[in-house]
Amino acid sequence: MAIDDGLLSNASWIKDAPTRFGSYQPENFNRRYYGDVRIHEALRHSLNVPAVAIMDKIGGQRFEASLKNANMNIVRLGGDSERAGLAVALGGAGITLNDLAVGYAALANGGEARPLRWIEDEPFTKPVRLFQPDTAADLTDILRQAPTPAGHVPGWLAEDAAPIAYKTGTSYGFRDAWAAGYTDRWTIIVWTGRPDGAPCEGQTGRIAAAPLLFDLFAALPVSRTAETFAADDEAPLGLQRVKDYTEAGPQILFPPDDIELIANEFGPDSRGFTLSARTETGKADFFVNGERVPQNGGQSVWRPKTPGFYRVSAVDEQGRETISDISVLSMNQLADPRF
Repeated sequence: MAIDDGLLSNASWIKDAPTRFGSYQPENFNRRYYGDVRIHEALRHSLNVPAVAIMDKIGGQRFEASLKNANMNIVRLGGDSERAGLAVALGGAGITLNDLAVGYAALANGGEARPLRWIEDEPFTKPVRLFQPDTAADLTDILRQAPTPAGHVPGWLAEDAAPIAYKTGTSYGFRDAWAAGYTDRWTIIVWTGRPDGAPCEGQTGRIAAAPLLFDLFAALPVSRTAETFAADDEAPLGLQRVKDYTEAGPQILFPPDDIELIANEFGPDSRGFTLSARTETGKADFFVNGERVPQNGGQSVWRPKTPGFYRVSAVDEQGRETISDISVLSMNQLADPRF
C-alpha cells in the first residue's frame, strides 16, 4: 500500500533501529538492528521495526479495511470493537490460513484478490484490486530472491523450475511457524505447530515450514495446467529437474549464504574479508551489490563501508553465477544490549 501511495519504492532506504511509536516499541525477531537498510532488504529479512514504521504511515484502520474489502478478515480475541493498531503489521491480530492464501494469490495475480473456490465448476467472483500490478511485480521480485531453505535446490539449479516467491513468519513464543509462497501457477500456504497452541521452541517459519513449502512445490507439475493435474499419475518432478552439479557454476566457500559477519572496522583501510569459491578452474570474480571486488595477490578482499545487508556473487570463467545473501554487524551493535 505504501508503494502504491508513492511513499516509497523497493529500493528506498528506511531506518532499522530501536524506535518507539507512542507507547508501543516493537523489536526485531533476533533483537538485532541493522541501521539504514533498503525496503527490499527489510522485507526479505523480516525486519519488524521497518514494517511498523510503514504501517504508521498508511494507518492500521485503512490497512485492515483494504484487507476486509478483499475478503480477508482480521480476527481479534476481543472482537471487532478493538481498535486497529500498529501491531497488526507483526501479527498482533489473527488471520486464517485461507485468508492468507487469498492475499498471496493476489500477489501472484497482479494485485487482484478473489475468494477461494472449493468446487471446480463454481463460478469465479469479481476480483478486487488490492494493489497495482507494478507493485505486485516489485514485491514478487523481492520475495523470489529470499534465501532457499537449507537442503533444498535453489531455483537456478533446477531445470525448468518456476521461481518461487516466498515469505516466512513465526508467531510470539514459537507457537506458529508459517511459510507462504507462489509461482506463476501455484500458491501454497504452510502452517506448522501444535493444535493446542503450545510452543515449539526454536521452530521458526524458515526452519519448520519453508522446507515443507519447497517439498510441495517440487511435487507439483511445472508446465501442465491445473485442469490436467488431477489426472496426473506420474511421480513428483522435483528430483527429475535437478541438473548435474558440475553445471551449477562456482560454489561459494566464504561467505556462505545467510551468514552474519562481525566487522571490527569499516572502510578502505579496514582488514576486510577474503572471499573464496570453488570452481572447475580455481578462478572466480566476486561482486558485492553489483560492484566488482578488486583482487590483490590473487585474493578478492572485500572491505564493507557500513553495517547492513549485502549480496555477494561469484562468477566463473563460463559466466555462471552463485549468490550468498549476508549481513554485516559492527562491534558497537553487539555491545549495545538493545541490539
